[in-house]
Amino acid sequence: MYRDDRDARAENVQELRHDLGQAQVYNMAMRQALMAPVPIRHFGKQLYEVPHSIDYLQPGQRLALSHHNLKHFPVWALVMLHFVTFGIFSMVHFGAMHGRLPQASNDDPNAGKGVGFFFLPYFNLYWMFFSNLRLYDRLRLQYRLRGQQMSMSRGMVIAAAVFGIIPYINVLIGWPIMWLILAVQFQQAVNRLTELPPPAVAAGAQPGYAQPGYAQPGYAQPGYAQPGYAPQLNPAPPAAPGWGAPAQAAPPVATGWGAPTQAAPPAATGWGEGTPAAPGAAAWADANAKPSGPDDTGG
Repeated sequence: MYRDDRDARAENVQELRHDLGQAQVYNMAMRQALMAPVPIRHFGKQLYEVPHSIDYLQPGQRLALSHHNLKHFPVWALVMLHFVTFGIFSMVHFGAMHGRLPQASNDDPNAGKGVGFFFLPYFNLYWMFFSNLRLYDRLRLQYRLRGQQMSMSRGMVIAAAVFGIIPYINVLIGWPIMWLILAVQFQQAVNRLTELPPPAVAAGAQPGYAQPGYAQPGYAQPGYAQPGYAPQLNPAPPAAPGWGAPAQAAPPVATGWGAPTQAAPPAATGWGEGTPAAPGAAAWADANAKPSGPDDTGG
């Protein structure tokens, strides 16, 4: 009996391991299916500039944009390497960080552009502004997708870039002070971002997409009247011909010789007697009834 229970438990463990392996494979396949075919670059710089632009992203787009490969790096090591290399390490370190973030716009640079364009004469003056400002925007987008606020400011990025292109000032203040402060703020923001969990995608649809329970223009929804469509109402009973309220069907009247037959419930529309008028036409029948005489009664 003990051996049978142990074998049964071992078999259950094997089945659970098999199910876990299949679930992991399905999870990876679903993740790739969500991330691969989702077009996210058509938003352009709107995701960076428009405050509520992320509210119109589909769940697959949110997952694709929130996936990054940033790694934690000690701030003290960054400060030491910044001084030892005269700021070159910080320039290469943060320039290569572009390749670890998802591209939300067509002009988002990769790691090669982020580092290589710093060594192009004259063009690096422009790239000093663009690369650092775009890195700020891309990191801020990661925080927005997770419902968080980034602690550093955009003005600090612009100030450091201005001090870095002015001759003599860049050597005295730009690289040793301003760029060091900017590098520390960037690295603190990256380290905090690596500790944040991925954004939770709501099960419901996002704003701008059809939501269950609400009528959408041009589509019929149960329980809601749509523009251009007549509401479904119960049809009214057919009106009786003539005057008065709708008449009910009369029971069949016996024909032939025999006992006197009773008149049908519906009101008669002509002149006659023996048939009671309909309730709605009582006044009209009384006013226009023909007086009865001796000849009519047979007396």
